[in-house]
Amino acid sequence: MIRYGKYSNAMLALNFGFTLSRNIYDQAHIWIDISEQDPLYKKKLDIWQKHRTPKSEHVCSSGCTRTTFAIKEVKYSGNKGVGIPQALRAFVRVFCATSIEELEEMAVEAAENDGRLARRPLKHAEREVHAHRKLLMHLDSMIQGHSTAIEVRTLTTAENSVSLKSNTDEAK
Repeated sequence: MIRYGKYSNAMLALNFGFTLSRNIYDQAHIWIDISEQDPLYKKKLDIWQKHRTPKSEHVCSSGCTRTTFAIKEVKYSGNKGVGIPQALRAFVRVFCATSIEELEEMAVEAAENDGRLARRPLKHAEREVHAHRKLLMHLDSMIQGHSTAIEVRTLTTAENSVSLKSNTDEAK
């Protein structure tokens, strides 16, 4: 078996010109914003800052709080640990909270357990489904934005090669 080290496909492509189909070190970073327009913005931000585990947040120029999460393909034969990272699920649960009571319940649960916020699914199944749908919509929009960027780059590259070709033809 050939080993290439702990490199993501992006690093392998950039440095060596190839990628691996099953790269366990491959991951993507996603950003989620909490808008200041949210009526519960301050409370959500306070609770998230107090109880979150990964410290991966910054304030973006448009006045929102942006949190970064790394996601990657997970293969596990058991019932736990598969899918969306726990910290991301917790953030989405906080992000989708609609009342101060709901946020306070999460904070109390965190204090009573291991200190981590929203580790368990929400008590109301419809709220849990809503949170996961919001996450899915966010991921879909990020993917669409990425696909659009690739298409624009492909079109720009094609236009440049066409104009380069016509300039060479004119020079002859």
